[in-house]
Amino acid sequence: KGDEKSQLQKQLAQRQNEREQLMATLKEEYPSFYHQRFERLFPNAALLRKSLPSDAAILTFTWQDTVIYGLVLTDNKERLRRIIVPDSLTSIIKNYRFLITDKSARDAIWGSIQSQEFVQQARYLYKLLIEPFEDLFPGRVLLIPDGVLAYLPFDCLLTRDPKQGEAWSSL
Repeated sequence: KGDEKSQLQKQLAQRQNEREQLMATLKEEYPSFYHQRFERLFPNAALLRKSLPSDAAILTFTWQDTVIYGLVLTDNKERLRRIIVPDSLTSIIKNYRFLITDKSARDAIWGSIQSQEFVQQARYLYKLLIEPFEDLFPGRVLLIPDGVLAYLPFDCLLTRDPKQGEAWSSL
């Protein structure tokens, strides 16, 4: 059995060498085909970081059942953070979208139940999804959401509580 295993390992190594030689030949003799067929179409994190201006960051989310992973890329660093997802997050996002898109909710005056609910959810979502990464942002941020987060209007999240008398619909 040991000889058979050794023989298989040698054959595998030989096949891997043959493949590498074939790939090198394809790359040299057919560079356009090689590029289209075998090279990565999307840049890796290091290439993305190099292409970012110093005042910009990318925040991308990946939703995995009960956890959201957020990855921040800047021109000189990358950080991954884990966010525990509350069971109610999907319904909170749906309700939040309703508060923004429903005319009667949008037209509600300050202090109404709708405006209080909007502020509460806008602050909660900001604190859950953006605030954990704030210290990593040098300025502008490109958001790449995943799953139901793609339906979340991040521009409408509130970074602070509104002041008394401030028009909530203009926040």
